[in-house]
Amino acid sequence: MVVEVLAGVALARSAITAVRQSISTVKDVSEIAHHLEDLFGASDENKKKVAKKQKGKQSWSTFLKGHLGMEATKADDTSLGAVAAEVIEQRQIKEQITAMKRLVNRRFGAGTFEEIERIRSERIAQQRQSAKDDRAEARRKAKENSALWHKILKETLKIMCVLLVIGALYMYLSWAYYR
Repeated sequence: MVVEVLAGVALARSAITAVRQSISTVKDVSEIAHHLEDLFGASDENKKKVAKKQKGKQSWSTFLKGHLGMEATKADDTSLGAVAAEVIEQRQIKEQITAMKRLVNRRFGAGTFEEIERIRSERIAQQRQSAKDDRAEARRKAKENSALWHKILKETLKIMCVLLVIGALYMYLSWAYYR
């Protein structure tokens, strides 16, 4: 747990350090974009980790209360050290983002960082919508494919029935002819 916290904070710190060293020489934001991405990535990983822990904790508590009739036991993620590390990581990443915001806005003008965040949020929303549309398209194609195979099976059975009737008719006529 502590190692994960340190890794997230280290990534954010390395991004802000790199930007501080190069902010005076960059000509546009694209030259520090990968550092911004590192910082946003650290923040996103932290948010995902917190959401995953909260979701898992709720489901486990619900399971224990509902099925076993007992309260959830104290786990490692509820210890004082784990909670403190989580809160400290969140605050340190917030501080790093604020520092990055000040640096970028100072160098490229007020509102630059907010515009970067807005555009990034829009692109993430577009990416999510695109993924959602792709999944819907895949479900539609799977349904069409299933319908096609169902139709092929149905027609094959019809052909087999016709061949069976023709074979039975041939057998009957052969039997009647030689009788």
